[in-house]
Amino acid sequence: MTVNFQRDRHKKIIPTVIIILLFVLSTANGQSIPEQILDYLEQVRNEAGAPGISVAVAVKGKIIFSGGVGYAELDNLTLATGKTVHNIASISKTHAAVAVMQLVEQGKVDLDNPVQDYVPYFPEKRWKITVRHILTHTSGIRHYRPDDFGPQRKVTKKFPEVHMANAFVGNMLRLEILSRYGRCQQILDESIDYFLYMADRTGTLWENVGAYASCNHGFASHVAHMLYRDVLGLHRIDPVNKVVDLRFGDLRLNWCEGRIPINGDAVYLRWWEEGERIDYTLTVPAGYTVQVENLSGKQLTRR
Repeated sequence: MTVNFQRDRHKKIIPTVIIILLFVLSTANGQSIPEQILDYLEQVRNEAGAPGISVAVAVKGKIIFSGGVGYAELDNLTLATGKTVHNIASISKTHAAVAVMQLVEQGKVDLDNPVQDYVPYFPEKRWKITVRHILTHTSGIRHYRPDDFGPQRKVTKKFPEVHMANAFVGNMLRLEILSRYGRCQQILDESIDYFLYMADRTGTLWENVGAYASCNHGFASHVAHMLYRDVLGLHRIDPVNKVVDLRFGDLRLNWCEGRIPINGDAVYLRWWEEGERIDYTLTVPAGYTVQVENLSGKQLTRR
């Protein structure tokens, strides 16, 4: 079962797998089993505020039901189905732990061996770090700091033992992580460092960071989305529930403006600094509500 959640709302979901299996054993209300399951999923989706849910039920290795409700993504109102591929996020930790323990059962991994036996490029530390430490989050390995990597790493030469990532993992996903933590100015600075030289040379963005890469790559559209979201502040537009989320970041800009078409209308935002205050104008389609998050550290005034 996979649920496409809005952030921080997943705790409202109850253990739907158990209840769905109970539905499989019941044919109440004259509905077919698939109809019962989909009706219940729609109820859960509405209660939790989840954009979409996809579910599969298997018995003895055979899928007996597969379906979905709601939307796989909201920009294009793509419907969720039983075949929708969702982001599983931290569920991948469970998968990884199960895979490692299966290797332990097969005698291919020893939990108390140094992690370097399996990841030889991991640098030696003062104390022994084992696979067990990694699995139980007791290794003492700190998370990378936001400034450890990025476009300046070629200059700083930090972590030479870590291979340089490709453009997608090293650049795009990094900027998404910075967005998650609201580091709007760093996103703007690194976007300029990553991409401006490409635009200066060819008028578009490239598949990779070298001049050998293909031009006019699809990454360009995501960069535009990212700048609208993290610099302008149009953080999210939900056309289904008719909600516009604004997020004003701590930026070294005097003003910014932009417009996003939506269903024959548009959302328009312009903001500018007035000393220790940020003034903004906002136009949204009829029937939309607006939610505002202020990370700028300044007073907000809508004009």
